Amino acid sequence: MSVCKLVTQKSFAYRGVQEEYANIYHLSGTQPADQAAWQSLADAVKDLERPILSPVVTFTSWLGYNDGSDTADYTGLHTGTLTGSYSMTSQIQCPGDDAMWVRWATGDRSSSGKPIFLRKYFHPAVTLAAGGDSISSTWRTAAATYGAAMTAGGLAGTLKICRPNGHLGTTVLAASFVTTRTLKRRGRRPS
Repeated sequence: MSVCKLVTQKSFAYRGVQEEYANIYHLSGTQPADQAAWQSLADAVKDLERPILSPVVTFTSWLGYNDGSDTADYTGLHTGTLTGSYSMTSQIQCPGDDAMWVRWATGDRSSSGKPIFLRKYFHPAVTLAAGGDSISSTWRTAAATYGAAMTAGGLAGTLKICRPNGHLGTTVLAASFVTTRTLKRRGRRPS
């Protein structure tokens, strides 16, 4: 089974400068054959991510790794509309290190028997009200649509989201509450 890797890079303003972050996708199926096919895949994933990202997020670039490769075999810039399209109506944007996630079950278990999930984080989070940490059902519905599309096998023909070992993601769940992920500019807390 072939497992290729796509890295989608995005940026948004955080503490006065642009902060870049990425989502890494391992994909099982027939990998893209050339630069044009990788560009098509990168833009398809971007188009799935756009409806769950705030308009302050800009898609910048992508990296494509063929099965077994440790260095990017293909690179490029995203094309088309490059900002998130999630409607912020009646919602509040959180600080940049607040995130929302989507996860997929894999059927795998850790050595201690706990389930292993695929999880993708998206910055900055949006909430229903100032000071709250609840994510709206509108975002969760959009996130479930994104999650289902990643498992449907329609990316570049046959690709589906998987773990690096090729085990496919299945049941999708979107976060109900905001979580925090450390960004590069946040730095370490003083001792």
